[in-house]
Amino acid sequence: MPKRRKKRILDFGLNTTCPVSYFTNSYEYEIKHEIQTFNVPILAICYEGMGLMYCNHTFINFTKDYVVLIPENTPFCIQSPAGANCKWKFLAINREALGLEFPQNLKTFEFLRSDIVSITNTLFTEAERIMNETEKPSLVENYITKPLSEENINTLTHLLNTLTIKFFAAEKNFNNPPRPKKIRRLAPAFYEIINNFANELSVEFLAAKCGLSVTYYRKATNEITGLSPLNLLFDIRLNLAGNMLKNTKIKINRIASACGFQSISTFNRNFTRLSGMSPKMYRKIQ
Repeated sequence: MPKRRKKRILDFGLNTTCPVSYFTNSYEYEIKHEIQTFNVPILAICYEGMGLMYCNHTFINFTKDYVVLIPENTPFCIQSPAGANCKWKFLAINREALGLEFPQNLKTFEFLRSDIVSITNTLFTEAERIMNETEKPSLVENYITKPLSEENINTLTHLLNTLTIKFFAAEKNFNNPPRPKKIRRLAPAFYEIINNFANELSVEFLAAKCGLSVTYYRKATNEITGLSPLNLLFDIRLNLAGNMLKNTKIKINRIASACGFQSISTFNRNFTRLSGMSPKMYRKIQ
């Protein structure tokens, strides 16, 4: 039985005078990134690059200007394909201190919509301005926090409430209905997939990571994702390849390799099966 990773939840110590914390992070394929969990909701935007996010046991392909609202105590991990590193901005939010109208059972929202991206960028511009004012901020493990004036709190609250209303009006979330509890048992496999999606990952290896039989692992993966373990991995790789074709100028053979395909012919065949067109044609019409 493999050792279970102890879930570490970072406590920012946010309160009524220090209601937010601002931080940035870069994600490179060569680095194996840990799953992160925070004790407050996190608003995040990708401001450079593209890649794959594992959030609430769901895989999301993202590009520049992708906005995500992550509930408190929700594990997530971000990874980039080779040659396409990404950078994110984050805002940790004490919703009670700001009087935000978040529901108690906050869902995870993810958007690439121009109005939401615009408000989010305005919010982060204000957060950066506030955090860079003359008073020296304090650091909680490299996460910037500081006491805010009533005026600054009102500015951030107004922008966050405007953004929240747009989130809920759009009614787009990717973790409703709730996933079965057994998904926690598959977390070690999903962690391996996001950090090693370009490597050979057998069903036997992934099942062993979870301490499960191959039969149970196949059944549980299909129940939770609607796909077999092999098709889940192919789906992640091919959707990531589609993002790279659309948003980078990386050569097709390098994209195939970065997404875990051993040969260009295998990549072409599977991509055509998924999209209905060759990678070359897909890139041409984007």
